[in-house]
Amino acid sequence: MITYTINTPKELENFKDDYGYKVNGNLEVNCLLNINSGLTVDGCLEVTPFKYIVTPSYITVGDYIKSDGFIKCGLDIKIGNFIETSECIEAGGFIIAKGYIESNKGITSGKSIIAGENIKSDWSLIASRNLVSGRSIKVGGHLKSGGDIKANHYIEVRRYIVGGGDILAGNNYGISAGLSITCKGELYCGLKTFAGTYKWREITNREKTITCGKFKGGGIGYGILVETGVNNDDKI
Repeated sequence: MITYTINTPKELENFKDDYGYKVNGNLEVNCLLNINSGLTVDGCLEVTPFKYIVTPSYITVGDYIKSDGFIKCGLDIKIGNFIETSECIEAGGFIIAKGYIESNKGITSGKSIIAGENIKSDWSLIASRNLVSGRSIKVGGHLKSGGDIKANHYIEVRRYIVGGGDILAGNNYGISAGLSITCKGELYCGLKTFAGTYKWREITNREKTITCGKFKGGGIGYGILVETGVNNDDKI
């Protein structure tokens, strides 16, 4: 597959069609791109350090995205393999990857974040709808979802977890949060759930509370369990 390198935003105009920008190959970006339309790359997309890509539309990549700058789009980001960046990933719509999704900073989606493998953010991880990982979810800050939070393996968060629906981890794995865990629906994991394990200061009872509609399985390794009852009308 041919690799195209652009060093100025003007060079991307060579790939413009009636629907946006279409690259029939790999694309290496060595400049700041603030484009006004969607971007489709059949192969991989690589962005060099201190650069970024911003578009009010979509980004679709057949293989992977590697970036040392931030990636931001108004609609969906869809990747055939993985996305990895040293900065933030922001999408007004879905973020969907068949492989892993990883950011050294934050990941934010106006809809759902769905990965076939791990989801990892060293800062925050926020989705207005669901968070779904085919493997594990690991967050260095806080985790917030308007809908369900689901992982086939473990869920590990340094600060707090908030879910508008269910929180589910794998049959052979657990859930761990440095502060509180809250969800409106069911909470389940195969092993144990821990809340309030934050090691950098004293933790109040409120900060080690596991609040859920119904605790469905596993055990409580640490924390105070509060069940509120499940009302499906309240779940997003």
